[in-house]
Formats: sequence, structure tokens, C-alpha cells
Amino acid sequence: MTATIAPSRPFLATDRQVADPFPVSPEYTVSEAAEILDMSVECLNDLIRIGVFKCRQEDGERFILRSTVLEFHRIQVRREAALNELVRISQEMGLYDD
Repeated sequence: MTATIAPSRPFLATDRQVADPFPVSPEYTVSEAAEILDMSVECLNDLIRIGVFKCRQEDGERFILRSTVLEFHRIQVRREAALNELVRISQEMGLYDD
């Protein structure tokens, strides 16, 4: 079994600086945040419901702080890079069967 390493997300600048596709507002709508985090709106709503993200509601629209979304994304990128490194090391050590 050979594991494949997923390509990095196309809108990333660096680990320290994430390119912001919606730079104007200090907040994102749930759909904007879901797009940035590459997840469905339903998944993001679940994360809001369990307390991972805090949001405010105005006129039926939910808003999440931009800084919170970008920090969550940075953590996702680091986590993905670490997992990819573990896969690479495991492959080099022959821990995967072909």
C-alpha cells in the first residue's frame, strides 16, 4: 500500500502568511470562511455549533472573525505538512507495503 501526499492548497503564500482572498472585511460570512478553509458550509456550521468558531449573527447572516479563520487555516496547513512528512519518512523506512 503506497500513500500519496496531497498537493498543497493553491492560495497559500507561506506558513506564516496566508493569502487572503477576501481582504476587505475584518469578518467573513460562513460561506466565505468555508471557501477559505476548503470545507462545506455544513461542516463549518458544525464547528460553530460545537464551539470551535464563535460567530455573530446580523440580519440572518452569520459572521466569523477573519483572524480566527486564518489562524485555523494556518493550523490546518501545518498539520497537513506534518502528516505528509510522516508519510514520507515512513515510505523511506519501508513501512508501507507495495
